[in-house]
Amino acid sequence: MVEASTIPTLADVAQAACQYFGVSLDELRGGSRLAKPTVARQVYYYLAGPLTYETWECIGRYVDRDHSTVHHGRGRIASLMKVDEDTAHDVEAVRTLARQLHSERACMSDRENPIPILGGAVEAPV
Repeated sequence: MVEASTIPTLADVAQAACQYFGVSLDELRGGSRLAKPTVARQVYYYLAGPLTYETWECIGRYVDRDHSTVHHGRGRIASLMKVDEDTAHDVEAVRTLARQLHSERACMSDRENPIPILGGAVEAPV
């Protein structure tokens, strides 16, 4: 079983897609059909499921879409990846960035809530 703290959140995946493609979260959630926000949105759909283990419904709700839009966008990216190396590279770059953002957030959280040391022993939080 995967430890919950190692699983990126929908926010991590969305932030990674936004950063990589140079769009804002509002643009990701918006209705624009311009290439950058649309591709960023579809890459978010494609990666959010396997990275977060969330349902298509939850993935869509995070960006104000329904599950069928997520399904369509995932299929579009999967098809593009088969014929376009740049798309495959972009997807892997966003995957790596999402994991990095999550890891950095987890490290910051650990620093804010350190494990207390009592009598020289480290006790795990309850």
